[in-house]
Amino acid sequence: MNTFRVASVDSISLQMLNLKLPNGRFLIPTPQTSSGRVTGSVVSTYHEEQFNANLDDHLGSRDSLLGKFFFAHAPLFSALAGSNFGVPASLPGFGTLVNVDNRVLSVQVIHTFNPTAVNESRFGYSFLRHDEVPQQSVEDASLGIQRSTATEYPGLPLIVLGRDQGGASIGTSDLTYRGITRSLSFADLLSVQRGRHYLRLGGEIMRAGWRARAGVYSYGEIDFPTFEDFLTGNT
Repeated sequence: MNTFRVASVDSISLQMLNLKLPNGRFLIPTPQTSSGRVTGSVVSTYHEEQFNANLDDHLGSRDSLLGKFFFAHAPLFSALAGSNFGVPASLPGFGTLVNVDNRVLSVQVIHTFNPTAVNESRFGYSFLRHDEVPQQSVEDASLGIQRSTATEYPGLPLIVLGRDQGGASIGTSDLTYRGITRSLSFADLLSVQRGRHYLRLGGEIMRAGWRARAGVYSYGEIDFPTFEDFLTGNT
């Protein structure tokens, strides 16, 4: 591997070189080739649980009830956090936990007045939640790094090691997102046939809302042009 002549290694940089992740791996792995490159594999996981129910009932000679309900829960763990444009790829240990929940309910009631007049009422509700939480394997406070947003967003800032050398990055993903989308609707439709004429009258009321809370660049970024600069603490 390449040999660096460094007069004095920064104390925080030295701690990071010796720091191990909860799985026992070093935060900054030792290069495996003379070019300073590191190879390896990490596991991302995904699974989805679904449930679907249908109801079809005749309440009487003139009334029918139809209902549908759908449930889905899909957690995902992305072992490698996404990098911004121009930022080297992230080393393992700072993945992203993504959770998606989906609920859909629809109810339909049909009433037949006579062979030429039918009324249809529909009710619908949908719920979608999407959360993204970064993996916080290391907290900067344990390394002596002070950050104004550390209380609300604990973790490690995005640290770029050797941007000009095509290096890598470590640190917590720069995006924390929690979003909920809800919609509620009610519709009523009257269909009437008179001879050769067919008339449909009705209306629909819908309410939809989206509430989200996101933190972008909340962890900050420390950029070292070269790996030698990282060793000496020169940003």
